[in-house]
Amino acid sequence: MKIKNILMAAVAVVTVSATACSGFLDQTPYSFPVEENYWKTEDQAEAGVTGTYALLRKTLGERARYNVYGDITGTGLFSSTPNTDWNSISKFQLEKSESSSSIMHTYRNWQSFYQIINQVNRALKFLQEDYTDADFENPARREVLIGELYFLRAYSYFTMYRIWGGVPLITEIPSSWVGAQYTPRALASEVAELIYGDLYEAINRLDWDYATSESPATDKSYKANKAVAYATLAHMAAWDGDYAKCKSACDSIIASGIYTLEPTDEIKQYTENTQDEVIFQMPYNSKDEATGAIATGSSSTSDFYHNFICYPYWGSTSWGSASAEPFMVFVETEIDKLFNDQENDERFKEFFGLSPAGSIVCHKFNNFEEDVDERLHCLNNRILFRLAGIYLLRAEANAQLGNTAAAIEDLNLIRSRSGLGGYDGKAALSRAICDERGRELFLEGHRYFDLCRYYFNTGISLLTNTTAAQMERGKYNWPVDPDLFVNNIVTLQNPYWQGRL
Repeated sequence: MKIKNILMAAVAVVTVSATACSGFLDQTPYSFPVEENYWKTEDQAEAGVTGTYALLRKTLGERARYNVYGDITGTGLFSSTPNTDWNSISKFQLEKSESSSSIMHTYRNWQSFYQIINQVNRALKFLQEDYTDADFENPARREVLIGELYFLRAYSYFTMYRIWGGVPLITEIPSSWVGAQYTPRALASEVAELIYGDLYEAINRLDWDYATSESPATDKSYKANKAVAYATLAHMAAWDGDYAKCKSACDSIIASGIYTLEPTDEIKQYTENTQDEVIFQMPYNSKDEATGAIATGSSSTSDFYHNFICYPYWGSTSWGSASAEPFMVFVETEIDKLFNDQENDERFKEFFGLSPAGSIVCHKFNNFEEDVDERLHCLNNRILFRLAGIYLLRAEANAQLGNTAAAIEDLNLIRSRSGLGGYDGKAALSRAICDERGRELFLEGHRYFDLCRYYFNTGISLLTNTTAAQMERGKYNWPVDPDLFVNNIVTLQNPYWQGRL
């Protein structure tokens, strides 16, 4: 096949040098602080907000949840995975689960997000009611922390909104967890209203340049600023089909001048935990932060990226058998279809290789480190937003708004950076932009949502095992896990999945 002909001529071992962050999320989250002893000082306020980021990181990293939603669900890229549930998810068979202990229950369950939301609601109450600007060395800092909390709540609901649609709305501290658990689902429109409201609250309070932080260089891309909130707003608006709002948010980020595209000859830099192109990322770049220790020769659903790699692509380590194969096996025809100019595409040449037996290996994120017990730790950050994705999202917005020339200009900017020629008009512009996002943001948690939006905009379903008629009935919303219905008469299943679980 085409892919093997290209890769066999360019197999190379890639080593990674990582830039570590300060590890500010290593501390224990203050999820349920004792109120009479806590929320008294500036340091406690900082730690309470930082603990909320730690909860977000934990939730998105739980069983590789972020990448399972965005990279595996219905994308049809994999012929086999290290887990039977991942196989089902790849085929968009979300009703399946192999046992009561199945990890499918994790992905269909929203409770972890409400731990984040509960922490936000508690922190907002104390910062807004018990603190004043005078309690901070820099009086402006209090408003920035409040802005970060509004963003964290918005991002949590934004994630659930795209997965389940309407979910329970909790904006105050519940009197008990039971009260929160049995809150009825709000309408999707009501959830959207909260998300937009929280995002604008965040945008109005946050800085572009982390000016109130004690360590701006450390916080950049790891904590929220205006750009992070605008990026979430852009994606939220695109999901809702409000492309004027999406374009405006993208314009704000690009016009800020804070972020720059990595040059073609350093295209791998953004995967190495750097901050020039990356707008927002979750840090996993030390063994303490890593998603889990992986025994030699083992697959793991606690990490995502190691499943695509085998010797000799382990970055700076030679871990594993020289004859081992990757646990995630790509469908070669799908890779050929997506990366359709492999001879010129710098991303393909930089990030793909072949195993000793000829299987496709994607070593885009290959920063790994062994411990003394020869267990492997994945030190790759999870990139949520970066500048190239914003350019392509603006291209999508302009295409939907009829601004064809502007859409092509942004599309060609990313294609040129990747060594490709300009848009040739052979494919519809909306399809060309969708495919370009698939190549540029490969394994960065966006593909499923891009394919859903492509259906919303064109009526054409490119998701595996999924027809346009099924999408019309709402298949794009994940089912709610049956565990949430136990002794609970107020939570209802999403319509498409009723009677299927």
